[in-house]
Amino acid sequence: MMVSLLGSRSGQTLESAMSNLQVHFVNRGYKTDYGIKEVKLVELGICEFTQTPQATIESPYWPGDTLRARYEGTGWVCDLD
Repeated sequence: MMVSLLGSRSGQTLESAMSNLQVHFVNRGYKTDYGIKEVKLVELGICEFTQTPQATIESPYWPGDTLRARYEGTGWVCDLD
């Protein structure tokens, strides 16, 4: 089950699938789309309010910072707003 949440690509190993995520970065407030980036997974859990999967990821924009991504139906999304 966890692997299906993390997604899979042909040739991607289980270890890679569990340590990296393909995340779609958006800013819904400004309606901007920054595309999909592969980022390092820090922690995987379940949101206590929505009961949906959420991930703490390393920021591809600010070194040393982390962001929160949520699984939304077909993939991981990080709203930078």
